[in-house]
Amino acid sequence: MATSMGLLALSIGMYYRTGEQIYSVLSLLAIYTFGVIFATGYTSMQPVYPAEVMTNDMRARGIAVATMCGGTAGCINTFVAPVAMAKLGPMFFFCFCVWDFVEAAIINSYFVETKGRTLEELEEVFNSPDPVAASLEKNDKERLF
Repeated sequence: MATSMGLLALSIGMYYRTGEQIYSVLSLLAIYTFGVIFATGYTSMQPVYPAEVMTNDMRARGIAVATMCGGTAGCINTFVAPVAMAKLGPMFFFCFCVWDFVEAAIINSYFVETKGRTLEELEEVFNSPDPVAASLEKNDKERLF
């Protein structure tokens, strides 16, 4: 995602400088590439991950907070993006590029892997001293499903 945002910033910058149509085509390609990567990567996890990592008693409130944060971020992006684009030009997209790297570092360092675990197993993971390390241990338990 960061690569496609970087490509978008570069291609828009080159289009502003040269006016050549190939850079507008590259910009569109970068936008669609970002969309495909985002849709196949994190989009399906947005509603599921908060529900998986919270205990039953806090799940409804946690999902409400996650939904509110997502809506707030979307609202801010809707109104800030045109102003920032007017002031920063193509460099505005480098902000998203940097943010993608920051998100990747945070996810890699602090998010717990939930794949292949039941909610009860996740409870054990979160009760361990280092939940991230515990979530990365191989899960060899037999399952019916």
